[in-house]
Formats: sequence, C-alpha cells, structure tokens
Amino acid sequence: MCLRFFVYQISKWSTQLTLFASTHLLFRVCFERPLCWNAAMLRIGLISAATYQYGDQPLRHGSHHGTAFASTFNGYDESIAKAHDWTFVRAKKGIEGAKVTRVWDKHRTWAEHLSKACHIPTVCETPEEACEDIDVAIIVDDGSGTQAKYAKHPLQKGIPTFCDKPLAMTASKAPQMSTFPRSTGTPFMSASPLRFVP
Repeated sequence: MCLRFFVYQISKWSTQLTLFASTHLLFRVCFERPLCWNAAMLRIGLISAATYQYGDQPLRHGSHHGTAFASTFNGYDESIAKAHDWTFVRAKKGIEGAKVTRVWDKHRTWAEHLSKACHIPTVCETPEEACEDIDVAIIVDDGSGTQAKYAKHPLQKGIPTFCDKPLAMTASKAPQMSTFPRSTGTPFMSASPLRFVP
C-alpha cells in the first residue's frame, strides 16, 4: 500500500513538473518536417481528456494530463476550476500559437466542465467528431491503457497525433500499435515526456 501511494505521488508530481513537456515534444518531433496549415493558430482536438479510471478503481473526475494540456494552451478560469471536486492541473506557463478547440471524453459532463474552465469552444459527442476542423490531435492517458485506439481516425485523416503513454500494456502489443501509424505516413508520437522537461 505504501509503495502504491508513493508511485501515485510520484506520478502526480511528474504530471505537474511536465506541464508542457509533451506539447514541446509534439511540436518539436511531430512537426520538424514542413507542414502547411492555412490557419495562423494551430487547432487542437483533445481526446479522453476529462476523466481517469485505472482498472477497478473508482472513476476520477478530471485528469492530470488532460487539464494540464488544456490550461497550457487555453488558460483557465480559476473560479470554474475551483467549483468542482476534480483533478485540475493549473498551467504555470502557456504556449502560444495553438488552442484546444474541441474536446471529447466518454463522460460528457466532465468534458463540459473542462470546456468551461479552459475556454474550449466545442464539446464533442464522439472522439471522431473531436478530429473535425483541427490541425493536431492529442490523446490523453485515461487509465484504460487502450487510449491508442483513438489514434486510428486522426491518423487516417492525416492529422499529426500525440498519444499519451502507454501506447500498449505489453511489450508484444507495442510493435503492433506502431505499424498502423507508419502505414499512414502521418506524424505520430507516443511517450512519457518527463525526461524532456526544460
């Protein structure tokens, strides 16, 4: 039990320390090759971003990574962030040049709370809808270990995609999960960004 609590605390601190490391990687690694967007502002679709549930544990309202991404790009309203009993990571610094414009979570109520707290204009009914009219997809760790399944649609559409770790729950499944992105030729990345913290 003590070890589990320690690992949880380390995970929590790591999330706060890596507030914008994932986004830094997304831009640095996925977009090193020249890509053309008409919009001056990159539009981000945030998927599985508002709740977290690992195994048989109770559903956790909010998401360390989802709220960190959203508040990094869009800022946040402190009064709304404080209004709910949820996990909400407040970005200390922002990243200019991109905004989360769409959000989806299978628990819509919490996606709506995240939308209001972080000024995200559109709450979507499906993960596919969250990939409409965007330039970048970010898929957040929802605790299931299977969030990579949401990458198929944006990759098929040619949308550069970052999938939060884990890409797969076993070493044997990881290579299978990497085959499809390669076949599309669409920039794709999955990682834990801790070592890239500036």
